[in-house]
Amino acid sequence: MKKKYDMVMRRKIMKYSVMALIIMFTVLIYKVPIVSARVMDAATEHGGGYEMPLGGWPYSNSTNSSITSTQKPSTPKPHVHDFDYDYEAPTCTSYGYSSSYCSCGAGSSHPIAPLGHAPSSTWSTDKTNHWKMCTRSGCGAIAVAKEVHYDNNVDGKCDACEYLMLLPSTLSVSPSYVAMEIGKTATVSYAYNGDGTVSISNNSNSGVATSQITDDFEGKITVTGVSSGTTTITLSAPQTSLYTAASVTFDAYVYVPNYEVNGRTYETLERAIAAVTTSNQTEIKVLQDVTDSSVAEIPNGKDIVLNTNGKTITKTDTPVFNSGTFKITGTGKIETLSQASNALSCIIFNEGNLTIEEVTLEDKGVNNQYWYTIFSVSGMITVNSGKIIASGNTGSGGAEGRGIELRNTARLIVNSGEIKATSPNSLGIEIYACNDEAAIHGKNRNYPTNTSEVNILGGIVEGSICGIQIFGQVGDAYQAKGKVIVSGGLIRRKSWYLYL
Repeated sequence: MKKKYDMVMRRKIMKYSVMALIIMFTVLIYKVPIVSARVMDAATEHGGGYEMPLGGWPYSNSTNSSITSTQKPSTPKPHVHDFDYDYEAPTCTSYGYSSSYCSCGAGSSHPIAPLGHAPSSTWSTDKTNHWKMCTRSGCGAIAVAKEVHYDNNVDGKCDACEYLMLLPSTLSVSPSYVAMEIGKTATVSYAYNGDGTVSISNNSNSGVATSQITDDFEGKITVTGVSSGTTTITLSAPQTSLYTAASVTFDAYVYVPNYEVNGRTYETLERAIAAVTTSNQTEIKVLQDVTDSSVAEIPNGKDIVLNTNGKTITKTDTPVFNSGTFKITGTGKIETLSQASNALSCIIFNEGNLTIEEVTLEDKGVNNQYWYTIFSVSGMITVNSGKIIASGNTGSGGAEGRGIELRNTARLIVNSGEIKATSPNSLGIEIYACNDEAAIHGKNRNYPTNTSEVNILGGIVEGSICGIQIFGQVGDAYQAKGKVIVSGGLIRRKSWYLYL
């Protein structure tokens, strides 16, 4: 086997030796440069290499020529970093990091500070402590340390977390308002769920004295009215070891029983009218003589019968305003005693339907500029009986009184009774057109055109200077176009019967 191998190798050596001799002979004879493959040692990113020229090594055909080899260094190639990155997020209490690295060894690493806890907006509690948990995902740690509950303002709740350190107590009353006549009693029920003792106090001795408030300790309080007025009564329960404190108030109104409506009594005409809640005709009965300064108003839709019951109602500077249906009856009296200098006064300001029977209405205004027993701007007045009197004395500026004053579109029917204006410069009935007069009790009395009508069927109409007058202010702009029809009764006068 070895012999055969050696033989093959000898043949190859001989073959290549012959070829080499031929090549060398050709080069020497014909001066043909040797062409060879480029030989190079590649440059790296960190150093240069070399390369052999394509024409081979330089040569010379001189006697002393020799073949030499040269190497040409190559320029290093620039390095481009190719970074990989790594990141670990920080937690509430531990650092994170962010790093980068290249295969060449270049890179950097940066720490990320802990985030710190994010406390919850609400408290966690138990019977003793309150604290706040961290809201960051995966944390679960306490962000605000545990602290013992405290109640410095003594309201039964922790001042920080409002944890109920005591059970809430409630104290309530029913009704929250009671009214009673002087000398009468009223009962209020109360409910308390705590374990303390309920105490009672009032804000004054007006109406109900403390001595007139009794507790049966079974949920009922009785109050006795001793004088006219309103008292605020307070029920209080203290804080105990188990329950919070509690308190509640109610008002006790003690009054003089001057009016009666459906079996219940009221001190003022205003309250009595307010107690009427139906459109059906309802009687208000006067129980005793009374001075009433309340603002009484009968609205549209109410039908009121005021039975004076032989008693006297004295109004001060507040009339009765009627926009509904209002009948005044009984043998009593309604009078006004306005004392304001150069003021305007009346007993009734009418814009609805008004009926007068038996009663006496008298305006006794003192030092007033004008006084009107009844002042009407619309609706109907019917006088079936009784007396309507303007008797006040004169004030400054030539003051005048009127029994009944009609403006705008008011209507008046007199079937019987008396309408008198006994003070100087006064008229029994007047239809007047004007546009420059002040309001009366806040109500407009200026109507440049007046189409009111008067129908006298009976009774007596009398004025100190004129029984009935239709009059317009100077100038065509004021038109008193009223009408007076007299088919019965008696018109008396000091100077004339009618002034038209």
